[in-house]
Amino acid sequence: MNKDLKKACVLPFSLFNAYPHGIARACPMSDIIKDIDTTKTSVDESFNSNDYKKLRTDMLNGIENDICKSCYNMEKWGSESYREMANYAYLNDLNITIEDVIKDVEEDGFKNPNFIKLDLRPSNICNFKCRTCSSDYSTKWIEEEKAYDEEMGFSNDDKNYEVISKPFGISTDSIKNLKEIYIAGGESLYMEEMYKFLETIKNKGDIKLSVHTNFSILKFKKYDVFKLLKDFRQTIFFISIDGTEELGEYIRTGFNWKDFCKNIEILLEIEKVNSKFNHQFHFTSSILNIFHFYDFLSLMKQKKFIKSDEQIHFFPVRWPTWYNSINFDMKDEILKYYKDGLDMIESDFLKDQIKNFINYVDNVDMKQDMKKSSNVDGVESNAQELFSKVTKFGNKFNKTKLPKELTYLKKFIKDTNG
Repeated sequence: MNKDLKKACVLPFSLFNAYPHGIARACPMSDIIKDIDTTKTSVDESFNSNDYKKLRTDMLNGIENDICKSCYNMEKWGSESYREMANYAYLNDLNITIEDVIKDVEEDGFKNPNFIKLDLRPSNICNFKCRTCSSDYSTKWIEEEKAYDEEMGFSNDDKNYEVISKPFGISTDSIKNLKEIYIAGGESLYMEEMYKFLETIKNKGDIKLSVHTNFSILKFKKYDVFKLLKDFRQTIFFISIDGTEELGEYIRTGFNWKDFCKNIEILLEIEKVNSKFNHQFHFTSSILNIFHFYDFLSLMKQKKFIKSDEQIHFFPVRWPTWYNSINFDMKDEILKYYKDGLDMIESDFLKDQIKNFINYVDNVDMKQDMKKSSNVDGVESNAQELFSKVTKFGNKFNKTKLPKELTYLKKFIKDTNG
């Protein structure tokens, strides 16, 4: 095989990214690999599906496969892509090159699973109902989605509202060289499947564990979170938060700001005596908090919940489209807000994320057809109408109303008092 690695990424050769309802990706930023269903085949088997093998052969021949179009688009816009960051991290953190992970790939793209990283979401069980989420990732959404579908006259098929909790089928041999695990859900600290999976791992001391969590609980059934995870080489809590105080509680049903602060303070005390534990924050940006980010950052610094703003990850919502900020005719206001606040960011890490978002807002092609697979940016001509319907129904169902910080959204909500 003639190898042209200018479009290659380490991840499709060494990682598996699995989701509760059977879908898989080459990484969290890629499109879905359409011929994989992990409810029917194990992760080990799925790693060599025809589409996954084709992705690998394309990468070895310098071809841009549409599965990874999101990264290729970012690079064309002049922004650093997830592909570039992954290649850099493997080389500098793990001393692993692209050449290392492709050396045993066969002519047709087949590769025996020898995972360096796993990115797993074994269950959709969750104790929160975040507005930008769905029943795919939170069981708390099932009741509201059924009621919404009934009111809108949509077909109510129970198979779309499953509670998923299952092992993925990963052999011991496939993880003998494992260096990193990322666990999400659902709510990682609220699903028994995560605890059972982590208990079975023998070489914990070789592995960095990242747990994506809303950090609302620190004990679950027989498990004490800190006791269970203390044997891993490193444990990073990747703490998801979409806003503080009243705004945060509106965006995430189940979130309690005071309880959240208490749990963070407990974590900070543990970090002082055990350097294996540390944390980062994941800020999910949507039209609901698009003008809240710098207030959030300021409060995290004020409360000393972060030592550096390198601990902040900024993740813009693309789907569902009715929460994607690009669909709300506020491009100029968004660009001004994020450009004007750049000076308060201290780290290049966070600043680069915000600059990437600015590039995204400034360069996205709003003429994309959402029905075609080429639309990787969450463009949707009906997004405002959908936002109005979903928000009105959600406020009625949850007995909530828009907090004062979101008065700018009232003009997008038809026939309501907010």
